[in-house]
Amino acid sequence: MAKYRPLYTKIWKDPDFLEYTPEQKLLFIYFCTNDSTTDSGIYSISFKTISLETGLQKDNVENALLKNEMKNILYDNSNKYIFIKNFHIYNKGGNPALLKKAIANDYKTSKKTFLWKAFIELYPEFSLDIQTVDQPLTDSQPYATKGSGSSSGKVNPNPKDNLSSSVHDGSNEDVIFAIYQNSFGLISSPYIVEELKIISQDYPPGWFEDAVKEAFLSATRGKPNLKYIESILERWLREGKDNGKKPVSNLKDTGTYKVTNQYEDARDYGKSTNSPA
Repeated sequence: MAKYRPLYTKIWKDPDFLEYTPEQKLLFIYFCTNDSTTDSGIYSISFKTISLETGLQKDNVENALLKNEMKNILYDNSNKYIFIKNFHIYNKGGNPALLKKAIANDYKTSKKTFLWKAFIELYPEFSLDIQTVDQPLTDSQPYATKGSGSSSGKVNPNPKDNLSSSVHDGSNEDVIFAIYQNSFGLISSPYIVEELKIISQDYPPGWFEDAVKEAFLSATRGKPNLKYIESILERWLREGKDNGKKPVSNLKDTGTYKVTNQYEDARDYGKSTNSPA
């Protein structure tokens, strides 16, 4: 466990954090920085310990946690475990490989709590690492169910083959996750997860796949990164794509993802009754 926990200053601009009362703000910072914290954000802590270390009344602590008064905080009262849902936003965790190992170790010591189900839903990129610890995580789904990408996390060295890998029908978010994994391998960063979710909301189905293809074709040095792909999407949104209109191809030419484009322009995305939830 790390001996210090840096917090990003952007916490003071976070809408959820700003909604907290002064006591809740103290609690949240305490939950992210106390001596019991783990890399997963799931750890054992009692009301008494929280009260003693923060100076807050025990009743106030119980109300905040048991009545779910604090957004992004879940508490398992039966086992006395807490989960800071957005812990990774403010504490990146350093080396991805070491982070995976640390989270797997966290699960090994605290797998009795149901909070791990919530963790996997929020951070599916760690599910495969957790699945390998002792026994499968009860009632959870491996990250590969976000698409039918390789569960091994290995990347096909031929980018064109990666883009032609077949995945199942699904929401725009599901398909975007699958395309990214097929093209770049297993996701190991919460930042990437959040960015892909935003892309699924901001751009019509089909655009991300086309942007990945263009990025591979135009990249001059090695593989393109997500930031470069986002710049392509932003340019299309600003200047128009295919003369300002989305392609109507059903993707039969590539035999890939089965989400078709039913929107005429990105500015109309989200207004159609057919937009994904």
